[in-house]
Amino acid sequence: MEKLKKIIGIVSWFPDDVGPRMIRIRAFNKLLRQLNQYFPDIPLVIVAQNWKTDVPNILNEAKIYKYTERLGILKARKILREKFLTETDADYILMFDDDCVISCSNDVGIEEYLSKIDKNPNGFAFLKGDSDDAKRGSLNPYKDSCLNLCAISRKILEETDFPNIDPEQSVGFEDRIFSMLLYVKYKDFEFDIPNSLTTTHFHDPNIPSTWSRRKQYRWDLLRQNTINLEKFIFEHGDLPQRAEHE
Repeated sequence: MEKLKKIIGIVSWFPDDVGPRMIRIRAFNKLLRQLNQYFPDIPLVIVAQNWKTDVPNILNEAKIYKYTERLGILKARKILREKFLTETDADYILMFDDDCVISCSNDVGIEEYLSKIDKNPNGFAFLKGDSDDAKRGSLNPYKDSCLNLCAISRKILEETDFPNIDPEQSVGFEDRIFSMLLYVKYKDFEFDIPNSLTTTHFHDPNIPSTWSRRKQYRWDLLRQNTINLEKFIFEHGDLPQRAEHE
């Protein structure tokens, strides 16, 4: 079986405040050590916002695209997709946020995950879910913060951009909407991430969020908008046109 070329794509932002900045840099350094341990041969592509001289310890081969301004989570994800498609020849991207913590109960899970990617050249995989929103009627089957440890093929990302759903404008959660689009559009190309692999960082009160603590958001509205959009995608196979242009 031919091994596909893979990269790891990361969006990163460090706040100016010294305390939160150091916490996020420490979290990112932990992720980088994990990536070097679990995926030592896979190079990194990093969209790096507001990095200064206190840069993290990059152990794997990396292409780093630095932005002095804060892009916002949606724009950063779109830039990562663009860099993957136009400036690499990789077949697959494995995505992470810079505060992700990988939980791996055995090394066989890593080998199995990479093997599944190689067997599904046009596929995708997200961690299956434990979302609180499932209790509120969400049809999305994936874990919260699902753009961590996910794998997406070049073919799918060529055909599907991150939708113009900006959580910082209280429109909806961009990761949930994107994963729902893939779930509906490319269901036949989906494969499962091994049960021995997961992430454990989401809602960690000790790590300041990249965006959710910047101002007071209407969380109930964000969640309900997301659920409504997911239901529309499930029923119609795509987003409503007006949502794509908001």
